[in-house]
Amino acid sequence: MKKIILLISLLLITTAWTSPVPEIPETEHRSAIGIFNDSLNNFDQELQKEKLSINKPKYLVQVVYILPRGATARPQYKKIIKKIFTHIQRHYYEQLGVTFELKDPLIRTIFSPLNVTEIVDSLFKSKGIIKTKLSSDYYDDRNLIFSIVEGDNTLGRGAINIAKPGFVWNWSYETYKKDPEELVNTLMVYSHEMGHAFGLGHTREYTVPCLARHGVNIGKLPKAIMRSGGDNKTYGFVFNYSFLDEEKKLLLDQNYYPDCRLYGKSRPHSAHFLRIKLPK
Repeated sequence: MKKIILLISLLLITTAWTSPVPEIPETEHRSAIGIFNDSLNNFDQELQKEKLSINKPKYLVQVVYILPRGATARPQYKKIIKKIFTHIQRHYYEQLGVTFELKDPLIRTIFSPLNVTEIVDSLFKSKGIIKTKLSSDYYDDRNLIFSIVEGDNTLGRGAINIAKPGFVWNWSYETYKKDPEELVNTLMVYSHEMGHAFGLGHTREYTVPCLARHGVNIGKLPKAIMRSGGDNKTYGFVFNYSFLDEEKKLLLDQNYYPDCRLYGKSRPHSAHFLRIKLPK
C-alpha cells in the first residue's frame, strides 16, 4: 500500500513540473518589450539632456554681428573677427595669467529691420537685441556679448557684460585688408571696452578716486588699458597696454573693493569669465 501511495505522489509531482506554463500571446509579448524599450530610450534621452545641461559651458565671450536694414555683410568678416578676438584673448592672458573662453561658434549674425541709429541706441537697453533676441545667451548662459554693428560710426562702449567697438570695427577691417600685420595696432578699443563690460571704470576718473577712499594710492599712471580715450591720443600696438595691478585685483578677486566696480552685483563678476589658462 505504501508503494502505491509513493508511486501516485511521484506521478503527481512529475505532472506538476512538466505541465506547460501559460504563454503570453505573441502580439502581447512584443508589445511589452516595445514598451520597455521605449521607456529605456526615453530614460537615456532624458539622461543625455541632463548631462548636456550640466556640462553646458557658461560665462563665455561671444560676438554678435548685426546687419541693420539695407546693410550687407563684409567679405571675410568672420575670419577677421575671429583674428581680432584671438588677439584680445591673448592680450588678457598676458596681463592676467588667465583669460576668457570664446563661444563656439564665436559669431552669430543677425539681420535687423532697424536702422543703425536705432540698434545702437537700444543695444544696452531692455528692448535691445541682446536682451530680447539673445536673452538666452545673456541671461541663462550669462555670457558677455560683444556687438559689432555694421555701419556704426559712434564711439565704442562697454558695460553690464555688453560691449561694442563703434567706428573702430571699420578701421580694423580696412586695416586688415590692406596689411594683416597692422591689425594689432587697431585693437586697444576692444580690450578697453571689454574692460568696461567686465566692470572696470576709466582709471583716472573712476578707479583712482574710488580706491583712494579706501587708502589705496595708485601713483603715476602707466600706458594703461583703462585710461580714458583723452589720455591715449594714439592707440598703437595693443600688447604695449597693461592693466594696473589694482585693476587686475578688481577683475580677479570678488572681494577686492567691490564698490570700485561699475555695476556691482547686477551681472556676474569678471572672475567667472577670466578662468581659462592658455597653452604656452
